[in-house]
Amino acid sequence: MAVVFVQEEPCFSRRFAAWGKLLFWVMRGELRPVGARAPLPPDDATPKRTLASGGGWSLHEIVCRAGPSDRPFEEQHDGFSVAAVLEGSFTYRSDAGHGLLYPGALLLGNNGSCFECGHAHGIGDRCVSLNVHEEEFSEVAATTALTSRFRFSAPSLPSSRALPVIAQMDALFLAASSPRSEERVLQIIEFVISVMTGDREIQAAPTGRETSGWSRRSGWLKPTRRDRLG
Repeated sequence: MAVVFVQEEPCFSRRFAAWGKLLFWVMRGELRPVGARAPLPPDDATPKRTLASGGGWSLHEIVCRAGPSDRPFEEQHDGFSVAAVLEGSFTYRSDAGHGLLYPGALLLGNNGSCFECGHAHGIGDRCVSLNVHEEEFSEVAATTALTSRFRFSAPSLPSSRALPVIAQMDALFLAASSPRSEERVLQIIEFVISVMTGDREIQAAPTGRETSGWSRRSGWLKPTRRDRLG
């Protein structure tokens, strides 16, 4: 039976609240500032910390300290990934294409596919990534896309489409042991697949007034010099 994902028509305050919660994890110490970390070993450029996990899924904080002088190297997705970019910008290349990712965007990764990330535009990034095993993903795809062989056909989704995913990731993090955790994971995957198959109406991107308002309200969330990725 398909999981029904109810998407409200969010006003700007809801959009800010959902995104602000994820950024607030950094401020309250749940997601540790990059600048506060011990120096990373040369062979550990992208440390990963598990925030929550369950049967067939896991939620991670992933931090990269690479910069323009670092050469991109090939990695491989272990499971299907949906990752919200919290800080930094970087290029992402996978079997589904390539593009520039920035705070608020969603990175998409297919199970077993190779990918590369580059940081020609700055140093480092921080993402919160949901990883789902092949079996669980295929079950959702079979009911949502009508084929268990569905794969992401684009490398990312823009920030205008990310609100429901960010809200569910926040709920997963705050109540990882909740009986609803698995349902939330399925909702995230179903929503992303629905967006990519054209079955989900998408929010319009924020207007200029909303963007400037967000900047004013979120000024207190900006990291200190000590906490900056660079």
